[in-house]
Amino acid sequence: MSDDPHTSVTLTVPAFSPLTEALWASAAILTVLTIVKHAAQAVPEWSGHILVLATAFQLYSPLWLLGHNKVSWTSLGLNPDTWRRVWSSLGTAILLFGIGYTLAIHYAMTEQGATWMGTLPPYGLERAITEFAIIAGPEELYFRGYLQERFTRAFGPRKTWLAIALSSGIFALAHFVGEYNPNRLLTFFPSLVFGTLYAHTGSLIAPVIFHAFCNVLALVLQYAYRVV
Repeated sequence: MSDDPHTSVTLTVPAFSPLTEALWASAAILTVLTIVKHAAQAVPEWSGHILVLATAFQLYSPLWLLGHNKVSWTSLGLNPDTWRRVWSSLGTAILLFGIGYTLAIHYAMTEQGATWMGTLPPYGLERAITEFAIIAGPEELYFRGYLQERFTRAFGPRKTWLAIALSSGIFALAHFVGEYNPNRLLTFFPSLVFGTLYAHTGSLIAPVIFHAFCNVLALVLQYAYRVV
């Protein structure tokens, strides 16, 4: 051991292949979310604080790896140079999904005897900010900026579709574990759109905004219909 008081200790991250790293990351997020969701159910008065742990894990674990195993601001989709490619793709996705999803919900709700009431959620703005900053942002950073990027490196750019499908599968399982509601697995399908937006634009802005938009739209439509 050196006696030099200025000697620093450097923490290193083991170099794994992109596929191995992606599989470990998948196991880690599923484990963390399972524990956190069960803990939140067991201690409901602390559920908000407990769920913040999952958000923190998704947000900070990819950033902790910056500089290791070719994880960079660019690979995480956080390079401002990519942002100008976002807006046309984002606008198209919002327009097509917004119209299609609204019509599908309208059909499903009217078939169940519900009526359009036009009621807005009482905490709409607060929920929109929460969806963007606490839910969509951390989830997209982890599942698209980090996990999908690792799968893409593992299989090559010609199999980006496989990286999108695998990361979307893990995304759906992450919503299923701890809740075990089969409907939560349906998040696989919007996740395919999130992944495609990220692959096409190279930026997390598009999937983050679109993810938040989908969640807010679902909330608005949930309140807008009532069975009378």
